[in-house]
Amino acid sequence: AHTAMHHRFHQLEPAIHRKGIRQIPGSPEWFMSVSHSPREATRNLTHVALLAEEATKYMAQALGLSAEQVHFGLPEIDVSATRLTDACPAAMELPCEPHKYRALSGHCNNVQNPHWGVAGSRYVRFLPPDYADGVSLPRGVITNTKRGLPSARVVSLAVHSSVDVPHSHLVSMFPVWAQFIANDISLTPQMTGFNGERLKCCGIDFNDFHPECFPIRLPDTDPVFGPTRQRCQEYTRSASAPRTGCTLGPREQMNDATSFLDASVIYGNSQQESDVLRTFKGGELRVQTSANYGPLMPPGENKSNCRYSLSHKCFKSGDVRA
Repeated sequence: AHTAMHHRFHQLEPAIHRKGIRQIPGSPEWFMSVSHSPREATRNLTHVALLAEEATKYMAQALGLSAEQVHFGLPEIDVSATRLTDACPAAMELPCEPHKYRALSGHCNNVQNPHWGVAGSRYVRFLPPDYADGVSLPRGVITNTKRGLPSARVVSLAVHSSVDVPHSHLVSMFPVWAQFIANDISLTPQMTGFNGERLKCCGIDFNDFHPECFPIRLPDTDPVFGPTRQRCQEYTRSASAPRTGCTLGPREQMNDATSFLDASVIYGNSQQESDVLRTFKGGELRVQTSANYGPLMPPGENKSNCRYSLSHKCFKSGDVRA
């Protein structure tokens, strides 16, 4: 597992970087990836998760384990004496202490289970995962078999109508508020490449194809992309999350937001994010003034993350999707 990770981080990703294979700032896929950009702490967690994933693959192949054995059996193995625990967040968990206000990260919101709902933890599943290899490979990469799945674009075109049908009584504020609530409790970051670079997955030679790429196949009859003859849509896999105790098992996806309605979309999910947003005067948040619109969110530092101009600056808030 360590050999596979060393190859990825020290050979494959640097080689892709040197060839200049990355998303172009200002492109549609670039702006789409902005809303799923992981924090540095998140990238560190994915490294731990990937190490456990590779160890799981090795065990599953060496022992010929079924998907059920991978899901229900491997997590029961004690890994406390292995290198998996060296950087495991659960092993470094701080004790819960009485404070007037809840933690920004969501830590200790449940004192019996301090890690529940913490930013950077894995989503809880209602059903076991169903990967092509029982560990992490998406079924969408398999075609022309019963185990394969169709393109996500084909499914969306079949399910969703392209005709705009106004609702009988709900106004636009309803979906806006629903999206605000959804953003408060969930944020799924994407995997990245060398030094956090956003991956380019379409039009890439096989030898330069990053293992976290999962581009979407576009059908010839696509009503939007068909006339332009575009057959590939950029898509990078969701960030992997370590399991509780960094145990072995199938791949899990990360929630980079707290699982609580705590306005983290405004104030951030960490002390570092919160400090950047505050004035430290009377509990107020930083703003930028606007003659036409009044106080607005403060300007962001990265000008490439939006269509920046002298009159339109990027916003900074507790959520990267701002």
